[in-house]
Amino acid sequence: MAYPLNIPYNETQVIQTALSLLGFPLVQSIDAGGPAAAAMQNLYGPLMAADLSSPNWRFATKVEVLSQVAGVNPDFIWYNAEYKIPTDCLAIWQVFPNIPYEVFGERLWTYGSPTGNPSQVTGQKLQMQYRAAVPPSMLPPAYIMYFCYLLAEAAAVGIVDDPQIIDRVSAGMTKWRAQAMIVNTQGRPNQGLTNSPWVNSRPAGSFYGTSWSS
Repeated sequence: MAYPLNIPYNETQVIQTALSLLGFPLVQSIDAGGPAAAAMQNLYGPLMAADLSSPNWRFATKVEVLSQVAGVNPDFIWYNAEYKIPTDCLAIWQVFPNIPYEVFGERLWTYGSPTGNPSQVTGQKLQMQYRAAVPPSMLPPAYIMYFCYLLAEAAAVGIVDDPQIIDRVSAGMTKWRAQAMIVNTQGRPNQGLTNSPWVNSRPAGSFYGTSWSS
């Protein structure tokens, strides 16, 4: 998916745009951008992963059927089944069916039948809804602009001295985050807490954009 009007859609272009927001001239490569571009490149990966792992972004949400680890019984509390968490998982959002579970490292422990298979009890496969990394080329345009401002704000304290520039970037980040969240809410109809059990409140709805739809 490529976007029109030169909207940035790869890491280099995002960094170029973030630098320009802080008053730097356009650079043709990260190497040509000097220490400022190198600082942004260092921030890019962890900042993107941290932001995409938040509960706000539907476009960063995936659903997978979990694979049970054969022959493993954790034998902890009532848990007798172990499942692999997807390797691209940034944050778990929901496990379905809604059964007790706990996460230990890269494994999820839960309960099931004497063989440790919840599907034999519930009649359904164990699925996980989670936040995952998204290639820059697949990011929605409004989110791209928000992230450019977010990256600029995160790097600004170390590469610019003018507090007015930092304030303007912070204001722009707030504006574009709001716009990205508005666009993002179109992924699913809102569902209020009054319309769903409290146990489902985290994935099913809240006022501050932490619902399935925001």
